[in-house]
Order: sequence, then C-alpha cells, then structure tokens
Amino acid sequence: MITICIAIVLGSALAFWGGSLPDPFWFAMLPLPLLGSFLNTRYQPLCLFLSSFLWASLDYHLQLERNLDVSSDANVFLVTGVIADLVEEREQSIRFIIKPDNIAGYDRPLPDKIRLGWYRGQQRPKAGERWQLVVKLKKSSALQNPGGFDYRRWLFVQGIGATGYVRQAEENLKLQDAQWWRINRYRETLTRAIETHCSTCAYSGLYQALVTGYRGGIDISHRQILQDSGTAHLLAISGLHIGFIAAVFFGFGRIAWRFGLYRLRCNRLECSASFAIIAAILYSSLAGFSFPTLRALIMLGVVLLALLLRRGINLLNSVAIAASLILVIDPLAMGSSSFWLSVSALLIIALGQYLLTSQASALKRLCIIQLLFSLLFIPLTMLLFNQASPAGFLANIIAIPLLGFIVLPMVLLASLMAVSGLQIAAGLFTVVDIVMSGLFNYLDRLLNSGLAAYQGGEMPVFLLLCAAVGLLLFLLPVGIKPKIPALLLLLLPLLWQPVRLAPGDFRLTVLDVGMGTSVVIETRNHSLVYDFGPGNNQGFSAGGWVLKPYLRFRGIETADLMVISHVDRDHSGGFISFVDDFDPSRLLSGTPTELMQRFRLETPVRSCHDYPIWRWDGVEFEFLSTSGLGLQASTNNRSCVLQVRGRQSVLISGDIEAERELHLVEQYAEALECDILLAPQPGRLPSSTPAFVQQLSPESVIFTVGRNNRWGFPRAEIVARYISLTSRIYRTDRLGAIIINSRAQGYSIDSYRRRQQRIWHS
Repeated sequence: MITICIAIVLGSALAFWGGSLPDPFWFAMLPLPLLGSFLNTRYQPLCLFLSSFLWASLDYHLQLERNLDVSSDANVFLVTGVIADLVEEREQSIRFIIKPDNIAGYDRPLPDKIRLGWYRGQQRPKAGERWQLVVKLKKSSALQNPGGFDYRRWLFVQGIGATGYVRQAEENLKLQDAQWWRINRYRETLTRAIETHCSTCAYSGLYQALVTGYRGGIDISHRQILQDSGTAHLLAISGLHIGFIAAVFFGFGRIAWRFGLYRLRCNRLECSASFAIIAAILYSSLAGFSFPTLRALIMLGVVLLALLLRRGINLLNSVAIAASLILVIDPLAMGSSSFWLSVSALLIIALGQYLLTSQASALKRLCIIQLLFSLLFIPLTMLLFNQASPAGFLANIIAIPLLGFIVLPMVLLASLMAVSGLQIAAGLFTVVDIVMSGLFNYLDRLLNSGLAAYQGGEMPVFLLLCAAVGLLLFLLPVGIKPKIPALLLLLLPLLWQPVRLAPGDFRLTVLDVGMGTSVVIETRNHSLVYDFGPGNNQGFSAGGWVLKPYLRFRGIETADLMVISHVDRDHSGGFISFVDDFDPSRLLSGTPTELMQRFRLETPVRSCHDYPIWRWDGVEFEFLSTSGLGLQASTNNRSCVLQVRGRQSVLISGDIEAERELHLVEQYAEALECDILLAPQPGRLPSSTPAFVQQLSPESVIFTVGRNNRWGFPRAEIVARYISLTSRIYRTDRLGAIIINSRAQGYSIDSYRRRQQRIWHS
C-alpha cells in the first residue's frame, strides 16, 4: 500500500507543481493506465503514477475552466447565490464567500465560489442566506513577491474562481433566510453567542476559531505569537482537535459499554469507535465540513475502520490508504498545507510507536512523540512556511495538552451555555481567558528568551529534503553505519550560505504592492527600504503583508535606512506595520512634518532633501535636491528622488510631477542619465514629460501599478515615450516583484512570476 501511495502522491504533485497542464486530449487516455495497474502488478506503481497525474490534471483543468473568464474581468454583474461561510466583519467592511447559482449575462461555467468585499454597506448578510447582489467581479489575482503568502494558490485550492466587491445598489436584496438544515446557520448562531457572552475576553477570536473554525476575529498579535512559537496549528478546528475529541469520546464509549451498552450486542471496540466517529463528525460540522476537517475525518475513519475490521493494517498503512483516498477524492489537497501537516503528524506518531516499547509510560510517550514533532517539523515548516520555530518543543509540550484537555472542553461547554442564554457562560469564558493569558505569557517568554522563529530565506528545497532524510535516518534504529551519511545530510543545510554580493554590486527589488511603491536595495553589508506601499489602520498593510515577509526572506532583521518618499497613502500607508518598532534615527522622508502628523510620531523625522551623499560597499547613494521649490511645493513634488550609482545607475523618482522633473533636468542635466528608472507617479499625467524622458534615456523602465487599476495607469502615451527611446518596459502588475542584480558583467532583470510560474497563475 505504501508503494501505491507514493505513486499517487508523486503523480498528483507533478500535476500540481508543474508549470503547465497536459492537453485535454490526454485525459481520454486515463482508463488505459488504470486498466494496466490491474492487469500487470509489476508495472502497477508506474501505471498508478500516470493515472494519478492524469486524474489530478483533469481536476485542475476543470477548476481553471470555472475561473472567471478574462473577457469578463472587471465587469459588473447581478449575482445570485448562497452565502457559503461565516461572514468576516471589520470596522467599515465585511468579507464573505458566495456560492453563485446565477450570474446574469455570463455564459461561461460559473465559478464554484466568489470571494466578495462589501464596504460601508448597511446590510449584513449571514451564512446560509440567499442573496442577490450587484458586484464588480475580478479574475482571481494576487500580489506576487518572494517570501510572501501565495494568495493566488490559496484561492485555487479553495475553489474560489473570482473575487470582487459589492456595489451600492437598490438591487442588493436578501432573497431567502438561511434554511434550517444549513449547518452554517447554526455556526453563525454560535459565533454571535460567543461575541455576546465573551465581549470582554482578550481571546474571543481564538474561541470562535476553536468552536466554529472562523478565524476572522483572531487578533493579529496573537496570530503572530502562535506562528512564531510553532503552535499555529492550534488556531482553529483541525485534525489535532478532531483527534482530541475522538480520543475523549473513544474513552467515553469504553465506559458506556461497561455500564450497559454491551447489551446492544456490540463489543467494546465497536462501541468506542462509534462514539469517537460520531463525536468527530459533530465537531467537524461546527467548521462547516471544511476541506481540512473532511480530510481529518477520512484519516480518522480509515484508522477506526481498520480497528473495527481487525485487519492487520498498522498506522503507517492506514495513513497511506487515507492519503491516497484524499488525493483521489480531492486532488486540490496537494496544494493545502493542512493536508501535509496532517499526514506528517500521523507519520510521526507511527514512527513514535515504532521506536517506543509497549512498556513506556504515557508521559514518556507524549514527550518522545512531541520531540519527534519538533525535530521533523523543522524541514517541513521551512518548506511550507519558510520558517522554523526553535521554541516548538517547549511550546507544544505545554500548549497541546492544556488546549486539548482544558481549554477546548471548557470553550465548547461555555459556547453551548451561551447559545442557551445561560449567564454562567460569561463566567466560564472568563476562567478560560485567564488560562489562555497564562499560555500566551509563557509563549511570549519563550520567544523573548532567544528562541524566536528562524527564517529560512532562499534555502534550496533539495537541502531541506536532505535534512528531512538525514533526521529520519538518524532517528531510526538502523545501526551505526547509516548514521554517518545521516549526519552528513544534516550538515548540508547548516553549511549552506546565501550568495553574498561583491563590493560594488547591488540588488534592487521592486515589490509588487498594487497601486503604490515599495523598494528594497541591498549591498554587500547594508540594506535600504524605499517606501512601504499602501495601507491603513483597518487591517490592510503592504508593509505587513509584503515588505516584512520579504525582509525576513532575505535575512534582513532591520534595514540600515528607511525612506518614505512622501506622505501619500500609496507610499507611506504600509508603515503602519512598522510604527511600533522602528529606529527613528534611521527614518527619512520628503514630507517629514506631514508624516509625523499622520502616524502621530513623537520623535522628529529627518528630511531626505538635506541628507548627505553616502557610500555603502562601493555603491554611492544620493538624494537629488529640491532647492528652489520650497515647502510650498505639493507633496508629490517633495518626494525623495534617490539615485543609486554602482556598476550601473538607478533613479527612483517617487511621485514627482512636471514641475519637479523640469527642475531636475535644469539642475543636474547629464548627471540624470541612468540605466534603470522607476517611472514617476507611475505612468500618470502630468509626469514623464518629454524633456525628462529624453534627458534620462533609460535602458529599462519599471512601472509599479496595480492590476486593472481604475485609472488606467500606466497611460499609453507615457509608455510610448519610453518605447520611442527603445527602453524596455517592466510592470509589477504583470510580472510580480521585479529583481535587479547589478554586477561587474552587467545587470540582469528578473521577475518573481517568471521564476515561480504555476498552473494557478494562468
């Protein structure tokens, strides 16, 4: 069975992670390798590999077919459908998923799900209700940056074929209340009951996640602590929680059988397994039978079925059967982190059973298995999340039993009391809050004691796989000789170092932040951040979503200099994610007074306009002066204009307009010429005037714009001016993050989308 599982996994992986899908013609060949797997056992793994590849490719192809057609991108439609999940509420907006049953005027296959935002709307849809909405639909897209969350892949795996927002219109109507049989109706009731009876709780968002799987209410700081401490799997209903519930009710079943249920002509094992699976199903229903919970149920069902049938199937074979079954039923599970975490967790438990003797105490088993988790999850979490947590063992050895045996039962009991309207629920939630406060204080102390999360950066996947194999060989009781190559495999990732820039070289990364700018410049020993992209205090921040993950990815703890070109929101908004933890002496701006007012900064911000020229590792940096314009100039024209001169030259022009461009041409003349230009504004009028463009004559021009932005930037006439000088055009909306490497032999321009081309990017 293990060989069969490996063949199925490899076939699905090739289909998912490959850069393209086969021609639909080949899907008709699927019966042939399936038949071959039954007729010839010798070639069964190869036949199943091909069958799995074709089956998964067919599923992915159908999913892509149901994505919004490109010809309908950014069009307005009248959509009717059912609210498919709990509604995520924010201060001035809501976000929800609708399962459409009709899109007026759309003649293509309907998307399975559509993710919508509704800003400043007076109406509040609820899960399970049927609505008619006027929406502007967009083809699924996402910001694409190294080290960042692949939102586009998440949409693909979730079956979300379009995104958009609701427009204010009289046609926005609720057509039908949630029907009694819809599970989401009761999940909504539970969520609101927790809000009501836990209004003063510090961790109410976590309780909602544990009871209903709704994560929208979790505080950002709590989420970060759990992620950094390696306890993020405790965020919401998952295989771990379902396993706890099943284990508890398995024990109840044994007790119930002893006290009378044996009269039902079932043996003790059958009674216990029945209690466990029924409890797991009921608990999974609270999460709306989401894909992660369904996968956990399948795995649990396979294990319990093997026990009931008393077949000679060990846990390892049970995991192989469950994983194969899941990938056949839902090939998209291949792209789900929760699938890999669940499978890996069961495999580690199987390894623990193999290593431990039957005489080992329960406490010893718990400690050994948790130690195995902490060690073997290092390469896995590096691969999935680009980080590993040294605090994982000490965090989980306390958090897992505390949450599983104390917090989870108390939260479930308090939630049931809250739904019943019992006031004692508030007191019970208060007690749980005290327990959770102690847990988070413990996790925070661990992270502040030198066990902070380690960022993997650009470590090759091959080295992570070597580490996983080395760890496994080292832990297995296979004698002394295999331990030597195991140690060598473990040392390989430790010896790896990222390629360092030579003196005089620099790396400039233009991040994809939509309509806005954020640039990171690196020399051999220094780094500079120019602008933070858009953001606000409602939860959106390119600084937190894009810039921080990229800095961690590159191993940059703190930039040596941070520049906010000017106060406009599309350049400074993302700074909201840095405002609580930054060095004021390292911050410059072209509009320092306005910046201090916007972010309520107490320490004065230095102006970039009088900042002296400096050199880092053979690369020269200079802010081009605004002398002659004065403080009366617009915030755009007071943007910091940064010139970088190494082996090649780059000009980052901020949002300057015609007046500042003319001033620069008159003041600097030939000194403005550059190899690479970050276009002003970018690409909007009045900017990139003919005189300015002619004076710079850049070989390459980069426009930082959002996909299908409503202003139509960059303007066609602006692009034409650069093309007339044979400049090469690069756009972040089409290429994602743009990476420029300046070296002695010349410069190269690459893009994240070209490096990471995947089927869901189409």
